[in-house]
Amino acid sequence: MVEKKDNFKFLIVMYTLLMGVYQVADYFYGISYMIMLNSSLSVRNIAIIIGIKEVCTLIFDFPSGVISDYVGRKKTAALSLILYGGGLILLTICKSFLTLLLVFVLIAFATAMFSGSPQAWFYDTLVRKDKLSERERIIPKMSGAVKLITTGANIAAIAFVIVNKNLPLIIGGIAVIVFGILFLFIFEDNKGKHVGNNFFSTMKEFSVSFFADERMRGMLYFESFDYAAFSVFIFTWQLFVLNKFSLTEKAISVLFVCFTLVMALGNFVTSFLHKYLDGYTICILGRIGMIISFVILFATNNLWVAIGGFLIFEMFFSITNTSISIWRNDYISSDNRASFYSGISSVKTLLAILITFCLGSLIDTTGYRFVWAVALICEFTSLLFTMRFINKFRELKGVSYE
Repeated sequence: MVEKKDNFKFLIVMYTLLMGVYQVADYFYGISYMIMLNSSLSVRNIAIIIGIKEVCTLIFDFPSGVISDYVGRKKTAALSLILYGGGLILLTICKSFLTLLLVFVLIAFATAMFSGSPQAWFYDTLVRKDKLSERERIIPKMSGAVKLITTGANIAAIAFVIVNKNLPLIIGGIAVIVFGILFLFIFEDNKGKHVGNNFFSTMKEFSVSFFADERMRGMLYFESFDYAAFSVFIFTWQLFVLNKFSLTEKAISVLFVCFTLVMALGNFVTSFLHKYLDGYTICILGRIGMIISFVILFATNNLWVAIGGFLIFEMFFSITNTSISIWRNDYISSDNRASFYSGISSVKTLLAILITFCLGSLIDTTGYRFVWAVALICEFTSLLFTMRFINKFRELKGVSYE
């Protein structure tokens, strides 16, 4: 383990690059669907692979955080990156249904194990270094930097695909493997305090405590409804501009880049707002902004107004989630921080599967206006649960860092 460079600035830079590289690889991973569509696989077989991959992600998600808390968060994140990179490279080699299925199961395992591990490690590292007071200043800026890195990847992916359609997967795979190896050997690890418990006892202990804690349930409620609204947006907006306004794929690619830049701007705006407002107030304002965006999308038949609604959503979604990422850790014990992230992630994965399954037929039978109304209701419900949580638990934080 490298210690001599283990200073705060180096920590910030390396963690930001780590998350940036992962986001870039995750974006490049989307190329795999295009590769499969251009392969000899039938649409039915592709759908089966994707469906099994999502189910495996759901299965792996919940215990992954417990594993991370049990064996070490940094170690888990680093090994997950190496496995993920290997999976991306294997996608360029494997061609048959069975081999691709196995690779996608590997990727599902790697991404599930990664989710929550680096975030939990970083937060507890801030606590250990007595730098938690810096979080409102650095976390939004770090998130913004990650979004800017992703924007560069969006542009680079176009050039890579022109050269060779497999190139983004190879580059993304190598990058996360390299950073996984680096992360494995630098900085000190941290994990939950489960001395004397075996893994299965630890998982049972966390499951009981997670659902028994009213604060955890409260966060689960507002996170779930917010993610439902987000999933509706992600699934619908491209179909909306394609079918309603006949926007070209090139124009949609430009919108992707604009969305990422706006989200990066939202991160930096959050850092600025924290100088004048507390995180709870910023979160409420963000939810209200998202609700306004859905009202615009529900009401408009104009392309430019719709694009404005999209950009408002992306801006306030970024502001909301950045502010929540700062204060929600005050309610989560260091003993099971990664477990909490994975618990939330597993619920979100289940929601994504259900929403994806239902939305296609819902759009066909009811139209886009009804779908935007569903998103509006979900986000409004999330706002109510968020306000209830803040009013009830603002002064009842589970963790003190004083």
